[in-house]
Amino acid sequence: MPKAPEGKRESKAMMHEDDKEYLRKHSIHMMLNDLAKEIIERRPENPQEFVVEWLRKKDADSVDTISADNLHKMIEDGDDVVIIDCRPEGTDSIKNSTSIPSAEFPSHVANWVGKKMVVLYSSKNDGLANAAACCLFQTAAKASVSLSQVSVLQGGIEEWVEKYGASGQSSTE
Repeated sequence: MPKAPEGKRESKAMMHEDDKEYLRKHSIHMMLNDLAKEIIERRPENPQEFVVEWLRKKDADSVDTISADNLHKMIEDGDDVVIIDCRPEGTDSIKNSTSIPSAEFPSHVANWVGKKMVVLYSSKNDGLANAAACCLFQTAAKASVSLSQVSVLQGGIEEWVEKYGASGQSSTE
């Protein structure tokens, strides 16, 4: 009998204990039940598109945030924080931040392992930092690395500049 490809089970019908544990650990059943309820309730014309959007929103809703005050305190305390400017262009920036497009995350993610926090920021309410955070989670998962904490700056660069001023342009890596 030919050997099943690595990572594949010979029998798709049988669920192993490690499979069940994975589903429990990540609350997959609850998530699928929530999704099924939403689909039944809304009856979208294009269910596949609805599922993709539902998952995107779920990802965006799960991103942690940090206030300008808390980030400022971490910087002042000398905490090991990586600060990423997600904007394509911007004149105002946070001191020691680096401008890195999310497409370049794979070449940088290994450098952020072990840091106390990775903070992403963009303009207020543009959603770019949240999208970049989701991209960063996916990049880290693909690279099989774990980042301690990823957060988005509440209020974006505007709130930071209002409270602490700007430091010029972000550096680039």
